[in-house]
Amino acid sequence: MENNSFFWNMYHDYVIKRLKNLVSENRAYYRTDLHIHSKYSSDGQDHLIEKIERAKAYQFDIMSVTDHDAVGIYDELYQLYAEKKEYVDNSPVIIPGVEYTVYYEKYYGLCHLLQYFIDPKSDSVMRNLKINERAFWNRSRIQFDRIHKNYALQKICKDYNIEITYEGYKDFLKKSNEKTPGYNSLVDYIFDHFIEKGIGVNPVKDLVYEMVCSDTCIDRREKYLEALKRFEKRHKNEEIEQKGYLLLPLLAPVGIDDHDFHGDALGILTVNKYGQIDLGDLKGSGFYILAHPEVEQLDLLETDIPRNYNQIVAYEINKSNYRSTMDDIKKEAAKVGYFFTVGSDSHSVSDSLYESIEFYNYPQNQLRYLIEKGEKGEQR
Repeated sequence: MENNSFFWNMYHDYVIKRLKNLVSENRAYYRTDLHIHSKYSSDGQDHLIEKIERAKAYQFDIMSVTDHDAVGIYDELYQLYAEKKEYVDNSPVIIPGVEYTVYYEKYYGLCHLLQYFIDPKSDSVMRNLKINERAFWNRSRIQFDRIHKNYALQKICKDYNIEITYEGYKDFLKKSNEKTPGYNSLVDYIFDHFIEKGIGVNPVKDLVYEMVCSDTCIDRREKYLEALKRFEKRHKNEEIEQKGYLLLPLLAPVGIDDHDFHGDALGILTVNKYGQIDLGDLKGSGFYILAHPEVEQLDLLETDIPRNYNQIVAYEINKSNYRSTMDDIKKEAAKVGYFFTVGSDSHSVSDSLYESIEFYNYPQNQLRYLIEKGEKGEQR
């Protein structure tokens, strides 16, 4: 059987059958993680087998690998099913999924949507992935233009004779086996240069503060300072100096894009609109879940999304979302007649996201909603 849409239609029926068998056990809860990332994500690690073995060790019933704008993990699933079907039969049910990066102007310009029960070889999935791949390269070119305007980065590069270039970044991606550029790989590339010169996160943070405080655009300055306050609050008890990934919230604060403000650019690496899929373009292509929704955007969760985006049918309760709690999302979903899903946003099997395992207890009534939507999914 070839790894094509014929196989994935068959696998879809296989998944639905296994899920219904779980429901027939009439348990109150099922241990479920519907938001896992693998090595095919720009910020993920591990092959499918490693993800499955971890899920088995924690006695999960259901899982989904939802890589960022990538479905390569499902080539591994196809191979595993073809060669070791018994192993798949005795593993958690694996629902094929993907996480799209989507433009949504009202939601900081950016949101992530999870799509489940996908056919990873379908025309619609391939179209979405190609659109975003082109967009990510466009975003990286915009970011490097902004790096040249960023006071903090330029001062460090000048003082320590560091050269950060777009060509160098592309070479970095090749060596890292990354197919497309992303925020995480960009800050990794920058931090690799800094760490070679003995520069950690704190000097960058201090220069960012200096840059922001001197910003003549009052609105941007206030929003950036608020983002820096959140950074300090979240990491106040951490030793951050060697944690290069923390350059991301410092240099690319969520939702704050130079393009949206008057005055000279600061060189902020956040780029909200760069050619990625528009939320409205996903209508009529399966069903979607809003990933890790922010309770700061209650008006959108309660009115705009349910009123204008019918392809979204649920909100996700996400273990890694420190801004919104389980009760927050349950409440918002119930208000608009949505169900909810549960996920870890795990990027590595070595993380500690399964320490509070009860978080992943998924109620039977919610699983029934998921199955109902899955039966009517993209394959049909």
